[in-house]
Parts: sequence; structure tokens; C-alpha cells
Amino acid sequence: MPCCGQKRAQTSNQLIKTGDLIQPAEKNDFQAIHSQQENSINRVPYSTVKIEYLQHSPVLVRGPVTGQQYQFSGDHPVMSVDTRDAKGLLATSFFRRKY
Repeated sequence: MPCCGQKRAQTSNQLIKTGDLIQPAEKNDFQAIHSQQENSINRVPYSTVKIEYLQHSPVLVRGPVTGQQYQFSGDHPVMSVDTRDAKGLLATSFFRRKY
């Protein structure tokens, strides 16, 4: 039977395994996340593709491969996404590739 911190770790692991790919984003997080994305994209040795978000409400998306967080909204629908994450995002009806 798990005790103390073990139970917290077990619960935390379950939340990570069952987490949603797409979560509503809070408006005040947009600037910080957008800035982090621009900085991390410049440092990533992998190529990127432009992805367009097809909805209007703000959304925070975790890349299925890299775990990178991407913030989209109706005001900022296009973003460069790591190519390793693009396939998973494009498999949803929320995004399309922007050429």
C-alpha cells in the first residue's frame, strides 16, 4: 500500500498518462508561453512547419512528441511547430498545415 509521497507520485503519474492533448488556455498565459515558444524554436535543431489553428477560443496544446507547449488563439492562429509534433496536431480537426 503506497504511503505519503508514493501516493502523490502515483496520482501524479496517472494524471500525466491520461492528460488531454488540448486544454483551454488562460488569456494571461499567452504572452509568456508565446515568448517561450519563440525562444525554444530558435534553439531546437529540428525543423518546423507552420500550423494554423481553425478555432477562435484560446487553446494550449502540448506537442505529443516533444511535450512543447503551443499557445493558439483566434488572434494568433498560425505558429511554427516542431515537425515531430505536427503529425499529431494535424490529425485533429483543430489544425491544418499553413503553406
